[in-house]
Amino acid sequence: MFVTATIDDAHPFINQQVLLTVRFHTAVPLLGNIEWNPPATKGFLNEDLPPPPPQETVIKGRRYSVSEIQMALFPIESGPLTIGQSSIRCQVHRGMAVDPFAADFFNQFFSRGITTAEPKTLSTRRITVNARPLPEAGKPPGFAGAVGEFRLRAETDRSEAAVGDAINLTVTIEGKGNLKGLGEIALPELPQFRAYETVSSLNQSKDGTGVKGSKVYKTVLVPKVSGDIVILPIKLNFFDPKAEKYVSLQSDPIPLKIAPGQTAAAGATGYQAPAANGAILPVTEDIRHVHDAMEVPTLHRLEAALAGAGWAHLFPLLLLFAASGFASHRGRSLQDPARWRARGALAKSRKRIREGRSERDPQRATQMISEALTGYLADKFDRPASGLTLRQVLDLLKQNAPGLPAGHLEQLKRVWNELELFRFAPAGTYHADPSSLADGVGELVRALDEELRR
Repeated sequence: MFVTATIDDAHPFINQQVLLTVRFHTAVPLLGNIEWNPPATKGFLNEDLPPPPPQETVIKGRRYSVSEIQMALFPIESGPLTIGQSSIRCQVHRGMAVDPFAADFFNQFFSRGITTAEPKTLSTRRITVNARPLPEAGKPPGFAGAVGEFRLRAETDRSEAAVGDAINLTVTIEGKGNLKGLGEIALPELPQFRAYETVSSLNQSKDGTGVKGSKVYKTVLVPKVSGDIVILPIKLNFFDPKAEKYVSLQSDPIPLKIAPGQTAAAGATGYQAPAANGAILPVTEDIRHVHDAMEVPTLHRLEAALAGAGWAHLFPLLLLFAASGFASHRGRSLQDPARWRARGALAKSRKRIREGRSERDPQRATQMISEALTGYLADKFDRPASGLTLRQVLDLLKQNAPGLPAGHLEQLKRVWNELELFRFAPAGTYHADPSSLADGVGELVRALDEELRR
């Protein structure tokens, strides 16, 4: 018996799929199942592939049973990378030999035909992969690091709608490559619509040729104006490792016919696209009444009365009240630390976000902004921040805030995955905008805090 390990490409580009195939050959019967210890793959992302059925082959006149184990590897950095040794442990039949001169000859003689299990361990060789960086020449603007062979299409669930109706825009990227590494799709300018957060889903399949499938992006669009509207082509840039060049795809434009909404017929709110004579047609009105008199809050009236009265003798009493309040606050915090930890979560998160904004190193800034989100959630639920997973957070939110809008959960998933993408993406492949990330995390934390305080 023997074991081999091979790869289909020793000089891949960063993020290009490499197939590692381990073949175990045996010409003797085995006892039980084999045990495989996978290799160390530092510098790679890896995906296990389903094993093909065992085969048979003849080598130098001897017949072997062959079992295959496959992995898809994606280098995340350039330069020489090492795929470590993998090992296979198994047990083979070992018969008992009879020694006619042994003291227990009769025991051995009558034990003929009895076999025992003999453990065997086989190891593969180390393999060196020289990963190449993606070329700078020809790199299109907005390239986000996608490597593979992909196709793009965009469609809506209807071609006719009215102002205020929901239209589902679906963008599908399918093909072969690291689909998990695809970032958010860039939509064209949509001034005629209110666009909600894009939600993505991954449909991945694996076979002997590697990882393939599709990633689907869904966006709800609500038209704000009527008339003939066209959704401009959506673009995708990726690097094709077989052709060794960048490819730019774009979807077909999507024409829509938008009729005036029901509120428009009743004289309601907003404005429609200009008519043929150039006049602006009213669609809806949004009247916000302006109060001509403001009521002065009670606290402000009290402060004014105290300032005018000049009651200096109240100052010592105020100091006494302040000291008593501080002592009471400290006592409550010591009695219920989880409660006070939750109360300070928002302030700590906002401080961390401000620190992330002022950090010049984008990678460090992204780390700090990520800590602002995970730290807030850990403080709110009195959990350690280290090891906190998205699944745990979603379960905690569903338990503690069952009325939380679904949009908040989808926004949390998107922001969490985006931060993970920036933190663990191949070096130089994805470029985070700390200011944009800070805005998104800050708004998400504010929205979650409002719901959790109810």
